[in-house]
Amino acid sequence: MLALDATIIVRGGTGERRIAAADFFQGIFQTALSVEELLVAVELPLAQKNAVYFFDEFSRRHGDYALAGLAAQAVAQDGILSDVRLAFFALGDCPVLARAGGVLINVPVTPERLSEASMVLADELHPHDDQQATASMRRHLAKVLLERCVCALLGHQRPRTGGRAA
Repeated sequence: MLALDATIIVRGGTGERRIAAADFFQGIFQTALSVEELLVAVELPLAQKNAVYFFDEFSRRHGDYALAGLAAQAVAQDGILSDVRLAFFALGDCPVLARAGGVLINVPVTPERLSEASMVLADELHPHDDQQATASMRRHLAKVLLERCVCALLGHQRPRTGGRAA
């Protein structure tokens, strides 16, 4: 929902509220819902012309929680991306709409530009160590996902850079 810029509609005893997806997710198993509210609808903006989408995740086994994941949308035309929205998940307490996507907007995506986006991404992600993966491993997986995502959004062959069970 974060990648698609959705609006979450909730209803409770005091009426209806509309919450931007960016404000809805607040932490692990925490949302902006109050105890007396129920999620009743999700609104998605109409897709733009030339919209492209990406979703991928790394997990140890199919069906396991992700170690790192990315949902993205952009507009692609003539090898240039615009309106890039990169929503990383399983890298912290809640999904992150990465500013790294801004590095890729309205410019040819070169290896140098992709490297710059990876550096921005590394600075903005703050994953935790846990029994499944180290913070360093999660950052690395996020960079791999970013590269795969950009290749997919531009319609290039997806690079093979490691195992993905999911």
